[in-house]
Amino acid sequence: MAPATTNGVAGALEVSAATVSHHTGVLSRSRLITTRRDGASVRHMLTPLGRSLLRAHGLPAAPSAPPMVWAGDLACTRYTSGQRLFDLPDRCIPAPLLNDHLDDDTCLTRLLENAATVLGIATAADFADYVRIRAATAQRLLPHTALTPVAVQGWGWGPAFAHPRALNMPQAAPREPVFLNPFDNLIWHRPRVQRLFDFTHIFEAYKPATRREHGYYVCPLLADGRLIARADLSSTLTGLTIRRASFEEHAGPNALAQFAGACHAMAATTGTHRITIAADAADPLTTAALRNSLG
Repeated sequence: MAPATTNGVAGALEVSAATVSHHTGVLSRSRLITTRRDGASVRHMLTPLGRSLLRAHGLPAAPSAPPMVWAGDLACTRYTSGQRLFDLPDRCIPAPLLNDHLDDDTCLTRLLENAATVLGIATAADFADYVRIRAATAQRLLPHTALTPVAVQGWGWGPAFAHPRALNMPQAAPREPVFLNPFDNLIWHRPRVQRLFDFTHIFEAYKPATRREHGYYVCPLLADGRLIARADLSSTLTGLTIRRASFEEHAGPNALAQFAGACHAMAATTGTHRITIAADAADPLTTAALRNSLG
């Protein structure tokens, strides 16, 4: 964007040059524009912060926005329709948080402790993935948290850490079987999914169709605290379609009923009660059994 002169802005907006000078002074003090004299003219130009705010309110986010967020010059206030909306930190972050003067290690330690309330028990690599920091950083800071070091048989990934509540938590009540979104944070970190559920989760939408093992948009089935099956599901105006389906070896005798129940729940969520299954969704026996279970 080319620099604009005071008189040029005044003419474009049909206001006085004095009005433009007043507002450009405010914008300059807010670091949204720079102002410099060029001969007899005064030229104004957006700063990276100014461009970021403009684009955040209607245009695609500026490439410089993420570094400015990391540096604390901008704060993301909302994410909607693929657009991130930014504002100045002192206008949207409570003063006690904005001015707490905590160092990075203290902040990361608190983030790790907060992550433990969700993860329960996890390795340093699990924590690092959840908080999005380096594994070496998580490994260095975890001993300084209020978490409890534990050993989990069969994990073989070094020491794990648990939130104290996770070690004394009563067994959760059974929940209805449910299909998980492929991007659900429960299954996002693949090594953890493999350790917890003996389940290999792969998102294959970006693979050529001939190289997909399980389908395009595959949703794992969570039942009784286990991942027991997968379904490539498609929802249209005519109903829910099961394009492909497969079961894990450890699925258990109730797997078909659990699969059917989750399908009916998914269909109801999408506003339909019509469920169809592709003729080649699985081997003939499994496809017939699924069709019978779906009713």
